[in-house]
Amino acid sequence: MQKHEYFLKSIGKLIQQKRAENMDQTELGQRVGLSRNTVSAIENGKATNAGALFKVLHYLDLLAILQDPNR
Repeated sequence: MQKHEYFLKSIGKLIQQKRAENMDQTELGQRVGLSRNTVSAIENGKATNAGALFKVLHYLDLLAILQDPNR
């Protein structure tokens, strides 16, 4: 597995864990303006556009964690 694939899968797992605390994929998609399929792709580490990924990371308040893992 290449480094970027590992990175996407790691971010996807983090997103899935955070999202699963409060909602399902459909609800998250509705809240950020994405389809459930796009949310699923992100959680499974599939390549998607950066805008979709950042919408999800921002909504789940995960951008700061990626910038400062000690948060």
